[in-house]
Amino acid sequence: MQKLPVLITFFNRPAILEQLFVAISKRNDIQIFFSCDGPRNEIDKSKIEACWILVEKYFGKVPSNRKLERSSNLGCKNAMKQNIDWFFNRNEFGLILEDDCIPNHD
Repeated sequence: MQKLPVLITFFNRPAILEQLFVAISKRNDIQIFFSCDGPRNEIDKSKIEACWILVEKYFGKVPSNRKLERSSNLGCKNAMKQNIDWFFNRNEFGLILEDDCIPNHD
């Protein structure tokens, strides 16, 4: 059975992102891709690093071809467009979840 590709896109909200990870971390029917815009300042940089630490905590070492990290900030509009393009250049179909989208089991 093919796993459903899922893009999780996030920015600088590790506490919110962790809620999403708790909701989906036990699923074995999805293949997760991660993308994040780059920091605007040092505070963002620290929070984004905390988000990537959560990725490893919940999902282990993620292959680089399933992670899109940025060193500079593109802004929401440009980052999201590039995130989606990047994801669908790798997958024919899939689901996109932002960090504050908490799915239920249905």
